[in-house]
Amino acid sequence: VIGDLRLFGDLLQGNTAIFALIAIGIGAPLSEELLFRGFLFSGLAKSRLGLIGTSILTAVLWTMLHVGYSIFGLVEVLAIGLYFSWLLVRTGSLWVPMFCHAIYNTVIGLLLYFVTLPPPA
Repeated sequence: VIGDLRLFGDLLQGNTAIFALIAIGIGAPLSEELLFRGFLFSGLAKSRLGLIGTSILTAVLWTMLHVGYSIFGLVEVLAIGLYFSWLLVRTGSLWVPMFCHAIYNTVIGLLLYFVTLPPPA
């Protein structure tokens, strides 16, 4: 898992930290939620896949975007993708998963800013 976080931890050090935090906390959630749960989910949910099939498919596609992660990281991304789909269906608003995604990424970004990761083994 440390390897999954190392790239982001490195980005959050030095002069680029504020820009990296904006990209991680706002840019990624905004673009990813618009694409996966806004565009893809809304179109596919009306197909034969239904809500459950669409939730699984969009979560798997979103997980594939994170293909360089460890197996634990991929499982976590898949679970969060399913949760964000559930939030979308439950609330009927894309703003809710978008906000939760932004909070999640921002908290991780801030932790990585303040905590030094151990060196690679």
